[in-house]
Amino acid sequence: MRTRALLIAATAALLVAAAPASAATFDVTTTADTAGACPPQPPQLPDCTLRAAVNASNANPGDLDTIDVPAGTYTLTAALPEVARALIVGADASTTRVQAGGAFRVFALASEALVGIHGLTVANGQALTSADPIGGNILVGSGATLVLDHSRVTGGTAGAGGGIGLAGGSAAIASSLIDNNHAQLVLRATIPGQGGGIVNATPGGRTLQITDSTIAFNTALTGAGIVVRDNAANTTRLTRSTVAFNDATSGPGGGIYLPDTQSFTATGSIVSNNTGNLGSAPVVIGPSNCAGPTRPTSAGYNVESLADCNFIDATDRRNTDPQLATALAGGSQTPVLAIPATSPAVNRIPAGNPACTGADQRDVGRPQGAACDAGAFELLPPDVSIDSGAASGSSAAFTFSSSAAGVRFECRLDGPSGAGAFGPCSSPASFSGLPPGNYTFLLRATDAAGNQTTTSRAFSVPAPPPPPPPTPVPNKTVVIQPVSGKTLVKLPGSNKFELVDVTRGIPVGSTVDTRKSKIRLYAIPKAGKPVESALFYDGIFKVTQSGGITELRLVEQLAACPKGKAASAAAKKKPKSRKLWGDGTGSFRTRGQYSSATVRGTKWLVQDSCGKTLTRVSKGVVQVQDLVKKTKFLLRAPKRYTARKRH
Repeated sequence: MRTRALLIAATAALLVAAAPASAATFDVTTTADTAGACPPQPPQLPDCTLRAAVNASNANPGDLDTIDVPAGTYTLTAALPEVARALIVGADASTTRVQAGGAFRVFALASEALVGIHGLTVANGQALTSADPIGGNILVGSGATLVLDHSRVTGGTAGAGGGIGLAGGSAAIASSLIDNNHAQLVLRATIPGQGGGIVNATPGGRTLQITDSTIAFNTALTGAGIVVRDNAANTTRLTRSTVAFNDATSGPGGGIYLPDTQSFTATGSIVSNNTGNLGSAPVVIGPSNCAGPTRPTSAGYNVESLADCNFIDATDRRNTDPQLATALAGGSQTPVLAIPATSPAVNRIPAGNPACTGADQRDVGRPQGAACDAGAFELLPPDVSIDSGAASGSSAAFTFSSSAAGVRFECRLDGPSGAGAFGPCSSPASFSGLPPGNYTFLLRATDAAGNQTTTSRAFSVPAPPPPPPPTPVPNKTVVIQPVSGKTLVKLPGSNKFELVDVTRGIPVGSTVDTRKSKIRLYAIPKAGKPVESALFYDGIFKVTQSGGITELRLVEQLAACPKGKAASAAAKKKPKSRKLWGDGTGSFRTRGQYSSATVRGTKWLVQDSCGKTLTRVSKGVVQVQDLVKKTKFLLRAPKRYTARKRH
């Protein structure tokens, strides 16, 4: 929604510099219509009526004051004074209504006035006397300028310009609705019942700009929507607006009527479903969008239900139904005539074109799709919602929906292996057999006009919990759980190493290769004892159990100690040493050729090489047994001991 600051800037930019520093703000405090009092400085008195605020602003000459009108219905008992220079700002056009309570108009702009109206509904005014027949709700006097923004002008009646009458003034209308106003015959009036919505009868040659607005359901004898007349110097620009469902009962041109030479340019607009009197006797009412000796000039991208508006640019669509809604609805401050996704007005103005900019009557930014829509309504991309969805185990399912009709859905799943591809889908979308990892489910909705909306939901597939390790059986099996690397096992009676099976224990007497891995070995050394475990790595060993001890004996074949000057060729192919690291506690013993080490709670190494066995303690203490000397002793970190072959 545009702010007051933007309205001030837009108003001031038309004809004058910014408001002087002494400009006052008058806060209307009551919906009553009495004389009241509004001092130029706050706090305002409790009887600061709209009438009093206008009088106070008019008494502040030269300044562009602000009159704040809070939400409410303000029913006038008599015509307001002519407004000289003011910004009249309502809370919201849907909640702030200023209406005539009798046969008089609501607002009149004095000669040379500058007035901005924002966030108001102006209603039920009348101008039906032969001396004052123009501008039922708003009259813009000679040399005056009106800036109408985010407002509604409705229910006005006049001899000409039932909603707004320009009598020598200019107007800039944006994001507003001019509806259900009426122009009827007034005796001795110079303009007979023309311009139900707006009439620009400006002999001085002025400007009328209508942008992102709707002129609808107005009636008149001739020219029910917009009439511009009386001076070839007038300039009218209709941009991204909708003129529809206006009815002329005595002449043609239900939408736009130009009874003499005029400069009227339409860009990216819709003119549709207007009617007029196509004959004189008898009366024949039928489709009639534009009429008069002059027709609008197209600047492109217009849509017209007939072919009488001179929309002949290659980018226009003539004799084409824009599929407008038949009733006003929605909108932020003012209702609009919506278009569906199938309307030819959708994406009519290319992106990058100067006319494809700003926001529609509801403040929906343009463009919403690949391009801007013609008329006052910008179709939003289809709404799409992922209603439910999550992973369950290695599967995931998502339900989704859209309130828009004719939406086509596409789904994509991005996962650990990278981005997926969009493909047609329907709700629910299911996925199975998903490996563990992080995923993103993307849903894309495309309407019939090609507008797209994409939404997504992230989820994760957790790694399955490892199966519980098997339980070792004393003197029968031990259990190996790899920590890292590749562990091989050769079972008793087999000549082949295979990958260890972690789902079951391995028999005592098996040979385990941990040269490229680290394992945790679980064992029960004696019936009735708890499970014990320790880490082992960097060697080949045969596991046995006896006497309540789990023994890991180095069994990798070593090269024989060299004799003479050189070892044999066969000996050169075998390693010169073998080793095994252990780390942990429990009844574990590692055994080399000439010594063994029994755990006391430590990290230790047993290493065989030519004629000797090294025991090294990195942490804690082990009990070393020298198998040659047949001695036992404790070895503490960081000590080492070497048992040697007897010579």
